Amino acid sequence: MRTHMINGKKVVGIVAEYNPFHTGHRYMLDKIRREYHADYIVAAMSGDFVQRGEPAMFDKYERAEEALKNGADLIVQIPVMFSTSSAEDFAAGGVAVLRSLGFVDELVFGSESADLEKLERMASVELAAGTKEYATFQNMVRDGVASGMSYPKARAEAMKAALLGDDETSFQALLQGVTAGKEVIDLRPNDVLGLEYLKAVHRQGDCFSVGCIRRNQELASAHSIRETMLKDPASLKGGYATLDMLSDMLSYRLLELCQLEERMREAPSLLTEYLDVSREIADALRHQVRERHSFSERIQIIKSRNYTYSRISRALLHILLDIQRKEHTALRGAYFGELEALPYVRVLGVRQTAKGLLSAIQTTVVASPAQYLHTLEELRRRETITSPEELVQSIATEHAEQLFRADLYAADLYHLIYRVEDAGKPGENEFTRHFLVVNEKAE
Repeated sequence: MRTHMINGKKVVGIVAEYNPFHTGHRYMLDKIRREYHADYIVAAMSGDFVQRGEPAMFDKYERAEEALKNGADLIVQIPVMFSTSSAEDFAAGGVAVLRSLGFVDELVFGSESADLEKLERMASVELAAGTKEYATFQNMVRDGVASGMSYPKARAEAMKAALLGDDETSFQALLQGVTAGKEVIDLRPNDVLGLEYLKAVHRQGDCFSVGCIRRNQELASAHSIRETMLKDPASLKGGYATLDMLSDMLSYRLLELCQLEERMREAPSLLTEYLDVSREIADALRHQVRERHSFSERIQIIKSRNYTYSRISRALLHILLDIQRKEHTALRGAYFGELEALPYVRVLGVRQTAKGLLSAIQTTVVASPAQYLHTLEELRRRETITSPEELVQSIATEHAEQLFRADLYAADLYHLIYRVEDAGKPGENEFTRHFLVVNEKAE
């Protein structure tokens, strides 16, 4: 286990979305400060788009500011390539961001069960690739899906079988509600994310220790808060964004891609080149491409036992954001192991009292997006590939450019829909925004 203490100060990292920031998040930050004796709390946060495959309801700088006023010390952005991915890759992306800072000592996450020991045993099953037990587990998941189970239910049933030698009663508590008669209930979402954090930390070289805090179930969830707010949009004084604000953009994009496919005829499907777009999803999209539907209506039309709402939403969002499977696979291969740090971190905000953390970051800190983009372009212009070392550097520059341009494009698209509801706000973009420095703390 590595230690990264900064002048004897303990740094705790968390992965979050703060969509929006609420009292449950403040509760967790307070608990981390008290129970884990954190001198600094660093959050790797989704930026413009979130893991559910939707635009964040509120601007990332507003969300970062709320977190900084309520206990966080530094907010850094998870690249959109990872923030809109599956739970596994979202967790791995968040861990990679925190690992790349070079000074996080411990990762702490919130969970419904808060049973770290059981979650670690579950993680060990999925980390045992190449073993007979793992092959059995994978086969059971596939068989469950083939029999008509949703993927979350099939995974949970396979996990219970894999851990049959353990105390069945305690595992039933952890996996509570997986089945209730014919009703299908998914594993509790934050336990699932906790499992993925544990796997990511191990795969990235056991880069820090891990802690777990029980979520306060009496506090409202971000999902319920969003639903309440959207029932009365007039009460939202500033700007906000919703999934269906992207409807026209998605319709134009799908029509364009499907027409290109028709012209190319013998060429492979363009739609399936995008992350999370299966052949079945692509076929369904072609059938509805000339029909006028909102973004959410398209999801509901395709939704089935095999494809959850979030999976389809992510697939459609990846088409819109031009996030392709090939690029994503290369990037996760580069940064989800223990060797390579991310080529840059995007700082969204820092508390005045924690500004010293910025100089301790062990990868490139992007303070000026325009300057960083210029630097990448200069590297491209000057590069020569006459040795293995130069080839490695060329690949690293390409990866950095892919990550960064995807972030810039996502931010531009987000600003287009965000300003529709907040026309009186001065137009700002990634090239004009500087990271926040927050002095005061909320009472």
